[in-house]
Amino acid sequence: MLISKELPPVEQISRLRNTWDGIELGTNLIWPDLLVDTSLSSYSKFVPESSFSIFTVKGPGSVDVKLKSRNYRICRNTLMLIPPYESFEYRINKGPSVDILNLHLGFNTFKAVFSSQLKSQEELLDKPESEEEFDFLSGYLFHKPLELERFLNQYPNLEHEEFIEETMAWVFKFIKKEKTHQSFINSSKKSTQKELFKRVSIAKDLIFSQYSDPFLTLDKMSSAANLSKFHFIRIFKQAFGSSPYQMIREIRIRKIQEQLSEGENDVTALALKNGFQEPNSIYPILRKRKVRKGGFSNFE
Repeated sequence: MLISKELPPVEQISRLRNTWDGIELGTNLIWPDLLVDTSLSSYSKFVPESSFSIFTVKGPGSVDVKLKSRNYRICRNTLMLIPPYESFEYRINKGPSVDILNLHLGFNTFKAVFSSQLKSQEELLDKPESEEEFDFLSGYLFHKPLELERFLNQYPNLEHEEFIEETMAWVFKFIKKEKTHQSFINSSKKSTQKELFKRVSIAKDLIFSQYSDPFLTLDKMSSAANLSKFHFIRIFKQAFGSSPYQMIREIRIRKIQEQLSEGENDVTALALKNGFQEPNSIYPILRKRKVRKGGFSNFE
């Protein structure tokens, strides 16, 4: 695994591919296993063919990603998982520096780790090199537990293979959680469950990205999920155990609590910053709660 304190040049990124199939020698490059730990105040790139990628933010600030015509925002409480062969835009808007930690896995490494996580011990002994069909996540944005954040920051002290293996073990925890949430949807057909969960996951990603937008409405979320408003509410609540409005409100409250715990003290400004249109409504809520960190921790 290569470790870099700067992102690859944009021209080089445009040439990176997952396999040699169809590649003209001397024109394109193969994605390596690459960890990028850096700080940027402004950046923009287009990736025509992604590796398996994990994008994180280590502190204040955010990163914007445009994927499949949808806009995603990564903050310190979330991470973004992107499967191979996607194309997307990655952008850090001009302003204070943003600390990022991004992991890219070459396709062969990704296949090997994916198979090792899915197979039984017996299968690994009998056919250690055989491949599995990849069953990717329905969503792209996930809550980043504090334990995972601490682990990712320990990469300088770990063997590269150990770091990759443990990081992918976390990815499979996300897959398992998604399967559990999907199973809560009331349908006798697995294919229907899977499609409905994929749609409400789009809305969940929208909430994780735009919770601070006071105009993030039910109409906007149900339209993104391509479901009627009341069908969307019902399926979302089945999958995640709360309504879309409850999820948005809880994330906003917890983000305010987190920011208060870090020394900010203007509650009215924080309420407006996090999407509350009536800042005074937050005071009685905060008085009843202990300050806690991790604005997304109920919605892993």
